[in-house]
Formats: sequence, structure tokens, C-alpha cells
Amino acid sequence: MSHLSDIRARSSWKDMLEGQPQHLGFTVLLAAGAISLLVSPPDAPHLLGPSSTGWAKLSIALAVIHQVTVALVFRLQLHRNLLSRWLGDRDMVVWRAIFATISRAAT
Repeated sequence: MSHLSDIRARSSWKDMLEGQPQHLGFTVLLAAGAISLLVSPPDAPHLLGPSSTGWAKLSIALAVIHQVTVALVFRLQLHRNLLSRWLGDRDMVVWRAIFATISRAAT
């Protein structure tokens, strides 16, 4: 069984980006499809400002932000050990803060 350091030493940028164009394509198509199905009647009720359409768009945007964050930051950590090299022992604290911010934006 290989160790993570051995895998990192052998991985290339091609490995890190593997499958990402497909994910980007799915994200664009699914977000566009979902947004195109939203209907916003002029007399729609509003909750804390946005209408249900606004909340749906916000939730789609947060899902896209989450996926982009994972695609960039997690893959950079996995293949290049970027967070650990830059932040040392605080790497997981920062990672948690990134996701807590996204979660709080959703609530």
C-alpha cells in the first residue's frame, strides 16, 4: 500500500484536474436548468427579504461555491499538501472556518 507522501510525489497537475471539466459542465448545466425552472410571480411572499425564488438562487449559489471550494482547496491539499505547508497545525482550523462560513451563509 502506498503512503500519501509517495502518491503526492507522483501526482501531476493532470491528476489533480482529472474529472474537473466534467464537474464544471454538470454544475453549469444543472444550475442553469434549475434556475430556468424557477417561477417568480409578482405577488410572491417574501421571507426575511428574498422571495422563494431568491432563496432558491441563493441555495444554488451556495452549492456551487461549496463545490468550487472543494474542487480547489481540497484537491490542492490532497495532491500538493498546500494548506499544511502554508498554515502548519492550523490547517484544519482554517478548513473548518471556510465551511462554517459557507454554512452560516446558508442559514
